[in-house]
Amino acid sequence: MATSNPPTRLGNRQPTMAPCGSSQTHDRHIAICCGNDHLLSELSQAMEKPELASDPRFATNTERTENETALKKALEKILKTNNAPHWIEKIRNIGVPVAPLLNVAEAMTLPQTQARTMLIEAGGIKMLGNPIKISGYPDPAVRKGAPSLNEHGDRLRKEFAAKERT
Repeated sequence: MATSNPPTRLGNRQPTMAPCGSSQTHDRHIAICCGNDHLLSELSQAMEKPELASDPRFATNTERTENETALKKALEKILKTNNAPHWIEKIRNIGVPVAPLLNVAEAMTLPQTQARTMLIEAGGIKMLGNPIKISGYPDPAVRKGAPSLNEHGDRLRKEFAAKERT
């Protein structure tokens, strides 16, 4: 919404949809996103709490967004009864988007991270790769490091001196 008031911080949640953000299970946070009333109904059934979907505070996305704190509290009360792998499998099987929140070390070991060359080596130093991929342009996992101080100085001075004369 375009107003003169800057938005407040929301943490890991999406401001126009609920639930859509991170929630605590028994052992770690997971991200759950119910983009419509049907998905919330499916989630409620999978969590064996169908009354969540019929609660007037959570009946539509508008109400869920307005009552996001109460919804998150109700969901986490259930989620904390079991660990993340249990809930991820159960929720994923009903078609609701869900995933664990990963730390950097965990994210670096994902097959997607390797397949997209998101961890590279440049000059013997491991670092993040470029997230922008363009077909037809190489994206090697091992690259030349940055030049040493003045490594290309003579060539660059000659190039710029030639341009000044033209």
